[in-house]
Amino acid sequence: MSRIVLCVALLAVWLGHVPVALAQGDTTDDATPPKLQIDAREFNFGEIWQGMTATRKFNVTNIGHSLLTLKVTSTCGCTVTTQPRSPLAPGESSTFTVTYDTKRPGHASKSIIVTTNDPDQEKVIIPVRGEIRPLFTMDVGDRVVFHDLDLDSAVSRTVTLANNHDDPVHLKLPPDQKLRGFVVDLREVKPGHEYALDVRTKPSLHEGWNTVKVELATDFAGAPIYYVSLAAHVPPRFVLTPRKLSVSPQQTQSHEARLRIEYRKADPINVTEIRLNDRKLDWVAEPSSVVGRGELLTAWTVRVRMPGYADTPKGASLYVITNDPTGAHKRTRVPIVKLTK
Repeated sequence: MSRIVLCVALLAVWLGHVPVALAQGDTTDDATPPKLQIDAREFNFGEIWQGMTATRKFNVTNIGHSLLTLKVTSTCGCTVTTQPRSPLAPGESSTFTVTYDTKRPGHASKSIIVTTNDPDQEKVIIPVRGEIRPLFTMDVGDRVVFHDLDLDSAVSRTVTLANNHDDPVHLKLPPDQKLRGFVVDLREVKPGHEYALDVRTKPSLHEGWNTVKVELATDFAGAPIYYVSLAAHVPPRFVLTPRKLSVSPQQTQSHEARLRIEYRKADPINVTEIRLNDRKLDWVAEPSSVVGRGELLTAWTVRVRMPGYADTPKGASLYVITNDPTGAHKRTRVPIVKLTK
């Protein structure tokens, strides 16, 4: 029995000298943090032609003594990244790839962010730079734009595309492209050097901006597709601003609020009534103008007599009633926010 007691005592003394981390089975030294090593701090793809690939692979290594976590994000949709393996044990390495979208010509100045648990490198910003030369130049700028159309507009435009490369670059229009709202045709003017793109809108447009990208196949090495952006704007029939109103405790008395209604001259809309929930309000509508769009649009400035703060129910809304024949804008709601200060 005395031998057993002696062995237990010796074992207890020995365990008392074992490091706590080892006794708990931890194989890393928590006092030493992870440390990121990355093989480059910039992605400069130089000068390339529009549509060519701009991609770079980055290598990351954990040269610290505990687990390293990593996450890579980009500052815009034009820069796409893959993710490295995470976490990385001490001594482990991984890679991630950065790809810049070269569909649009011009100067590239973006960045990606590597977020880690390295206390000295929590956020590593990697600039993405380069210059994208346009393979072709269009005589209308960097895209084909139609302004101030109707839903059923069928407007045509011919755009000239001139080759900027020293060698001939031939273009073809692949069939069966989904170009909602547009019809396009490509004609060869000077083989390999100049082309004419006939663009026409068709009556499947919607209100707001209608945008598509036309793909033109090329025989240029490294850039098999050349993109042409098309855009057509159809002003909404009815736009009411502001989208919401607020009333403060300082507005104890009846006061005036102003609304602005823009509409197309070809589709006149008149205000017939304004309500606060179910309560009729006094109002006056005055004709107004639309700067720079006067040929197509006109407007009303509506002055509404609003109740004071105490007489405005919480969660109330203003309702603008019109004579819109389509019914789409017959009753438009404007929420009212009761401020507390």
